[in-house]
Amino acid sequence: SFPTRRSSDLDLIQQAHWVSVDCETTGLTDASIPVQLDTAQIRQQSASNLVRMRTIQARVPTLAGRKGPRENFAFDCDKMGPALTQEVAHTILSRKMFIAHNAGFDLYWLRLADGRRTMPAMVVDTMLLTRLLRPELVLKRAELISSIRHISEVQYADALTAAAWKSLISGASGGSLADVVLAMFEQVVDKTYQKPTNWTGLLSFEHYDYAIDDVIWADRILCELLGLDFEGDLYKAYLGQRARKFTVRLVEPQVPELVELRENGMPINTAVGDRYVHRKRKELADRKSTRLNSSHLVI
Repeated sequence: SFPTRRSSDLDLIQQAHWVSVDCETTGLTDASIPVQLDTAQIRQQSASNLVRMRTIQARVPTLAGRKGPRENFAFDCDKMGPALTQEVAHTILSRKMFIAHNAGFDLYWLRLADGRRTMPAMVVDTMLLTRLLRPELVLKRAELISSIRHISEVQYADALTAAAWKSLISGASGGSLADVVLAMFEQVVDKTYQKPTNWTGLLSFEHYDYAIDDVIWADRILCELLGLDFEGDLYKAYLGQRARKFTVRLVEPQVPELVELRENGMPINTAVGDRYVHRKRKELADRKSTRLNSSHLVI
């Protein structure tokens, strides 16, 4: 769906408890140096290197706002304009659970569009959760290239093995969406339109399909981590995991806190900084105390 005005698409998103999200932008942050356009683009005025959020992708469940078949949306911010972009951002940020891979990036841009008014109740970063719940996946890339005995054999390898090799020799941590999908599902993610330069001009259906792919994968990764089929109730399953594992509760607020730090900067007033450190130390001490008390056996 590629709406340019408010429609039933937003109504469907509003009924959802959770939303899987991704954004495409023309820069890493709103302070990034604008990308360079080629001569033809400048002459034809077919693109703009203004640093901005170009598209918003969303994926939501269609049954009771929590499970069932998913519906995908791609919103073109250039076509919508600032007012409707703000409404779309606000609708997404108002859901109970915000899901994204490397969620800080998408959360920052959406909050910027929304005037930094809204923060989701729960931010679920599938990158952090994968490291937390499936740490062994970082070894999978090495397993996938075990058949390669010499660098000369790489050129004859299949797409999966070649992708694992390229990721390893580049020094990648294994946490990117492409690397997680590679290790978890043994599938290669298309990264044709990854760079900001691809989002400065007119967009094709191939652009939209590429963009939507990321929200599909974030949904599928979380389903896999929580032991669900691909139409499962992510909201219920995540709340259960959250209740059982204090480490999940510990990780969850980290992304919103880092986003707010990016928005507001480090506190200059040392008293404010001291209070923040004191509060965080107290929270950590309380969690340690709770964990120790729960581990004691009553004889």
